[in-house]
Amino acid sequence: MVIRIVVTVVVVLLVALGVVLFMGYRLPVGHIVARSAPVAASPDAVFALLIDMEHHPAWRDGVTSTERLPSVEGRTRFRETSGSDALTLEILDARAPVRLVTRIVGEKLPFGGQWVFDVEPATSGSRLTITEHGEVYSPLFRFVSHYIMGQTTTIDRYLGSVVRHFGGDGTIADANPAARPVP
Repeated sequence: MVIRIVVTVVVVLLVALGVVLFMGYRLPVGHIVARSAPVAASPDAVFALLIDMEHHPAWRDGVTSTERLPSVEGRTRFRETSGSDALTLEILDARAPVRLVTRIVGEKLPFGGQWVFDVEPATSGSRLTITEHGEVYSPLFRFVSHYIMGQTTTIDRYLGSVVRHFGGDGTIADANPAARPVP
């Protein structure tokens, strides 16, 4: 009887894993999502906050440390740590005060891609839009990212941190990713 229960549980778990992997394989590796929020600060102030990587731990939820790394081919690199996870990023484009583009760098990572930060003047100060041109390589992670975590979770946390830093409570909303191409 006990063996039958154990075998049944193992079979159910293997079938569930198979379904998750099958669904993950069916999802595309690449995705583009964009979110936007009003910020109660000028575009210059918002851009200055974004580009000052060394001070991100002071205002960004979840970021415990940042470290500037040696530049590679003229591009600024930094390491961002959140808990026990570290991620190396580089700045591909920085056009104050309107656009910042960063890219994840590293080998054998489960994900990668670029973030495009667009800062536009608005009646309340600025509108910050973050567009993620992401890639998730593992079918298991693709499933989790798409169906469980949501592909905008990290963007929403980042936008919320920026909005709160400037004393606002702006509503985060979907934005048109097609309007914000990778440079």
